[in-house]
Amino acid sequence: MDESTLKPLTTSLFLPHKSYLGWKIVITIFHLFATTSTIYRLVHRYRIRRLWRDDYILFVALALDISHWPIYWARSPSVEGSSKSFIKTQQILNSYWLTIVPWFLILACTRISLALSFARIFPPRHPARRWSFTLVFFFILNFTGTVLATTLTCKAASGLLVASEMSECIRVSNGVPLKNIIVFVADASSDLSLILTPLYFFWGIKLPAQERRLILTFFCGSTLTLLSAVMYAVIANSQSVASLKKDWSLVNLGLGAIETSMSFVGCNSVVISTCFYQALRRFRGQERPELESTLETPRVPPSRECTCVISEHLTAVSLTDISGNSYNYGGDSHADSRPESQSDSAVTSQNSQSRQSFSGSEYSSSQYTTTQNSNSQDSNSQYSSSSSHSGSRSYHSQSTDAPSSFQRSFSTSGSHVSSNQSAP
Repeated sequence: MDESTLKPLTTSLFLPHKSYLGWKIVITIFHLFATTSTIYRLVHRYRIRRLWRDDYILFVALALDISHWPIYWARSPSVEGSSKSFIKTQQILNSYWLTIVPWFLILACTRISLALSFARIFPPRHPARRWSFTLVFFFILNFTGTVLATTLTCKAASGLLVASEMSECIRVSNGVPLKNIIVFVADASSDLSLILTPLYFFWGIKLPAQERRLILTFFCGSTLTLLSAVMYAVIANSQSVASLKKDWSLVNLGLGAIETSMSFVGCNSVVISTCFYQALRRFRGQERPELESTLETPRVPPSRECTCVISEHLTAVSLTDISGNSYNYGGDSHADSRPESQSDSAVTSQNSQSRQSFSGSEYSSSQYTTTQNSNSQDSNSQYSSSSSHSGSRSYHSQSTDAPSSFQRSFSTSGSHVSSNQSAP
């Protein structure tokens, strides 16, 4: 009769002894996901040179989690006939200082890091920033309260404070230990403060769109942390886990490991979601020009035929041909304009006549040899001919009334002037 009643205590329907390995593997997956996301966050912040206090606090939590995980794998359920050394080792591994204290520290560090991450969204002296630092002190007080509640409300058998060996714990209604209620209230109040804070600043204060997105992400991460705390409180205090007696601490610590993993994920959600959003925007920015280029029709510039005559050879111009134009000798200027009826063909014929007159007739004045350059400019077909030598005399001829304007510039120096008193 007694053996039948004690049999369910050693083997629970919730977690049989054969499933401990699977239980550890499942929890390891959660830990790997949390560790990977945390390392990615820290590396990303270090790469962009944006490490701050929240990252340093989270690094402390990551170091505690990595060192705490091998200890969890080293724990084993109690087996009948075990040696005294095995039992002593398991007592050390299940002591309060290697189980509960690291768990509370990791939760406190992740919440402090989450509050500091919320503070860095806002500029200095902003009300939200001051409230975030207030939450940091609140989380420190919660950590201190939970440590005192879990150590002073029960009588320990030794200084190791093994949870399964604690007796005479203060209990409330339905036989629930007082320390469990205090731990749940501390977790719920901390997570609720992280949820209500972004909601208040989201609806109460007008903020830019980018900051509103970050606040919503912060809210989702805090909600995930609260759900993990509620899950732990419901399952850890159930009758199925309590029926394990001495082995319930292994399951209890596994549930705590899941809660800490969710805390890491919720804390890193702000950075990871921001990186994902920026990567998505860069991807869309690369795709958009390709789509636009397929729809855009190429613009063909209108064809323009150049009717100008480009001449870079030396042209002889007599004083009789340019007598009606303006000169500038040491400051004396006389202005005259070309006739409106003169066209490109007239200019060409005039140049040919001047060449003939140069070879067959006599000149009573000096002749000037210049370099004439014609360039096509703009839609009005402006033509400019110049000789690139710094001279002392300049000749300008411009017609603005003709259909196509012409501009000539002749510059001569003493080295280009040939004075002939008689015909050759």
